[in-house]
Amino acid sequence: MLSICIPVYNFDVRELISELTSQGIKLSTEFEIIVIDDASKHEFKIINQSVRKIPNVKYIELGENIGRSRIRNLIAEYSSYNYLLFIDCDSRVNNKNFIQNYIANFKNDAVIIGGVAYENESPGKDFLLRWNYGKNRETIAANERGKEPYNSFKTFNFCIPKQLFLNIKFDENLEEYGHEDTLFGYQLRKQKINIIHIENPLIHLGLEKNSEFIQKTEKSLENLFKIYLVYKQDPEFINSIRILRSYSKLRPFNRFLIKLFFKSFKSFIKYFMINWFPNVRLLDIYKIGYICCLK
Repeated sequence: MLSICIPVYNFDVRELISELTSQGIKLSTEFEIIVIDDASKHEFKIINQSVRKIPNVKYIELGENIGRSRIRNLIAEYSSYNYLLFIDCDSRVNNKNFIQNYIANFKNDAVIIGGVAYENESPGKDFLLRWNYGKNRETIAANERGKEPYNSFKTFNFCIPKQLFLNIKFDENLEEYGHEDTLFGYQLRKQKINIIHIENPLIHLGLEKNSEFIQKTEKSLENLFKIYLVYKQDPEFINSIRILRSYSKLRPFNRFLIKLFFKSFKSFIKYFMINWFPNVRLLDIYKIGYICCLK
């Protein structure tokens, strides 16, 4: 009945697979765990190859990296059962009823989103920006997520009927990093697919260093801007994304002024966030400045 789909890139998934297998065996339903490695470094492949020996696990390695959208579509093609539970590899299960909570909410016409959580203990200063962002922007209770169900869609931890997924799929034209989940959530909205938010989070473990997180944020903004150029005439799409909502309200002259300001102070703001003040509000300023510079 349930295919657990885990795309892997440069992360040790042994503990995650072990816990999911343990929970699955206790259920009265059939399940499988599909793990596809998207051309990780050699040391991670060696570590993760041991999960091949675990019952109910399919482990596959790709020779080249195909990206976040294509690999999720590929996993769905390998799946055998009628519900797909997508889990990011850099996560930890902290609930003994994690799988059962999803099964209890299965519907043939709905997507179920479990949410994300972060460790309460603050990490080292080099990781504070990513941790602060996660705690302040991504850790949202189910009842709050449910107020704007499509805006809170993330690929990190969600379950979807297989046939419904195959009818939509992730857009493989998005080859770079970032916002493939934004576009997928938009397609769910356009097709009026029901989204159920439940309190069933996974702990996000894969925190990037401050400098790496800023770099990934820049890449995701570039990808988002490509999407924006396609959908900028659709107010429903623009209003559903915070940064685009702010950007679209700016007049050309104001964008020009922000661009000048950002180019002058970009290095200083970046250095300040990395070394002294890893603040989410400052990151917001950086993001609007960065997107105003894109063409």
